[in-house]
Amino acid sequence: KLDLSVNLILVSYIVNTLVQLTKSCIPNDLTTGSIQVKSRIATLDDIHDLVRLNVLFNGVQVRSDYLSTQLVSPHRVETPIVAEVDNIVGFANLCLAPRIFYETPHAELTELFVEKPYCCRGIERLLVTHVERLAYEGGAKELFVLTGFDNREGQYLYTSMGYEDDDRSISKDLLGKQTLLTVNQIK
Repeated sequence: KLDLSVNLILVSYIVNTLVQLTKSCIPNDLTTGSIQVKSRIATLDDIHDLVRLNVLFNGVQVRSDYLSTQLVSPHRVETPIVAEVDNIVGFANLCLAPRIFYETPHAELTELFVEKPYCCRGIERLLVTHVERLAYEGGAKELFVLTGFDNREGQYLYTSMGYEDDDRSISKDLLGKQTLLTVNQIK
């Protein structure tokens, strides 16, 4: 029994070491055609590019000062990743949040956008892979992605990277026409 336990511990150690080595060997850069692309965690120097790209992607104008404050907040649970050629051409966002009822954090890819001239060159995969690595290093066991039913390109990308359609997401607009219930109304 002792020999079996020692062997199981040794096998477990070897497997975990190989997983760690594999994860740490994932590149942060890519050469596609004649361009060199690098992915990295966004810094304050990237704020104006992130604001510009967010308008293109989400149609939402976020103030630079707000985004800067969020980026340096010690309580933030989101980590934006940028794809850089000579300038920032895309971004992804990892939401990694602790949970009360699970020992592992919730990890979700909440944004993924690459400017049109740079689409379909592997940059999206580079960003997703970077997010996956950060989620794994942060203790997550799985990474969730929400994408629109009509986002065929996104669905193809995610399924080609091993993601499976196994959950259903439903949502409710809390600022819509219905009045929000207060705690007193619920009682």
